[in-house]
Amino acid sequence: MILYKLVLAIIAFSCIVTLAYTQGNSYTTTDPAILEMEMSMDMPRGPAPTGPAMMVPSTSTPAAANIPVQNIAGVWRLDLTNGESIDLTLYQSGNVAFGRGSLTSGGGSLWATASGFVSGSVLRLDVVPSSGTGLYAIALDLSGRTPAGMYSIFSSGKAASFGSIRWSRPMT
Repeated sequence: MILYKLVLAIIAFSCIVTLAYTQGNSYTTTDPAILEMEMSMDMPRGPAPTGPAMMVPSTSTPAAANIPVQNIAGVWRLDLTNGESIDLTLYQSGNVAFGRGSLTSGGGSLWATASGFVSGSVLRLDVVPSSGTGLYAIALDLSGRTPAGMYSIFSSGKAASFGSIRWSRPMT
């Protein structure tokens, strides 16, 4: 009986030692995705951005620092292929763009707000009419003589629609 208890104690002790050894910093998983995730979790990081700063596109990378930010501040008119037009007064802070204006369609006009950013020669804007039930996602290529672009309209309860901007011009 004493020999039986001694064998059980040795087995239990070896199990505890084995568990303690595998819980150290050596990864024993064979799945590469899990291994990569575990290793990235152990990597030191700087402080996490909080609040509005985490939503601002970064300009601190060397590649972004070499690209001049185009000035887009001023009054803009965008004529969409669906017959609607958007008139905006845009402001700019670095590469961030924001403003307000109006969205005009056959049914009338609504106030609208805009926010987005400039990256290289592309202006990306999200325009939301005052009704709050839609989003106009706009991408304008500013490299040509006349800015040209595409838009997507996302509306509550409707399928998304897409089109191009027939005419856009800064009216500054």
